[in-house]
Amino acid sequence: MDLFFIPLCAVLRIVLQMYTWILIVTIVLNWLVIYQIVNTYHSFVRQLGDFCFQVTDPLFRPLRRALPFVKGVDLAPFVVLLAVYFLQVFVERVINFWAS
Repeated sequence: MDLFFIPLCAVLRIVLQMYTWILIVTIVLNWLVIYQIVNTYHSFVRQLGDFCFQVTDPLFRPLRRALPFVKGVDLAPFVVLLAVYFLQVFVERVINFWAS
């Protein structure tokens, strides 16, 4: 069981870390576009934004319907980031429990 479970949790931890960075890039990129610091006509910015949108929007969409905007700020990315953080902590504890 340990030979299968611990590597699976380690892979899950890596995926969650990658998703955390994608969320951070999404949040920062959205702010940069809103404040017109970067231009979406640039092909790299557009491709990066499209990728981030495709990866994060399935989780953001239901939360955006449930959560109100607070003074124009979308809270969905922060809620997803918090949930991913809690999942990372949970996976870490599971790995520590099974490894000991």
